Amino acid sequence: MDDKPNVEKFDIECPENDPVVFSGGNVIPVNAKQVTAQTLLTRIKQIFNAPYKGTNKARQGLSMSDAAILALSEAAAEGDQPAFEKLTNRIMGKPLQQVANLNVSGTLEDFLTALAHEDGYVPKQEIDPLGD
Repeated sequence: MDDKPNVEKFDIECPENDPVVFSGGNVIPVNAKQVTAQTLLTRIKQIFNAPYKGTNKARQGLSMSDAAILALSEAAAEGDQPAFEKLTNRIMGKPLQQVANLNVSGTLEDFLTALAHEDGYVPKQEIDPLGD
């Protein structure tokens, strides 16, 4: 029986003495040495700047990050809405949510009367429900 944890490994080049396994977005040092955030950031930058080695001829000669951006752009151009939103949010920023503040004063009766007048309804006579 294998005692090793079941983690998904990706083909990432790391120094021989400091390998890293990526599992569900988590970084797990395989050896006892901890990986600092700065070291991880440096590795990610190296990977992003590494040449694309895939089979797509349109991406040959590009960096990994440029190839990824091209792939995302192509998906967006083909109608992939999440890809389009990722691109536009990154380029233009996420749209701000419009929030309207409304300060109101008066009574409910005043409000309903104003609405009735806006709609063109004007009662023929005032009715007092408690009156004679």
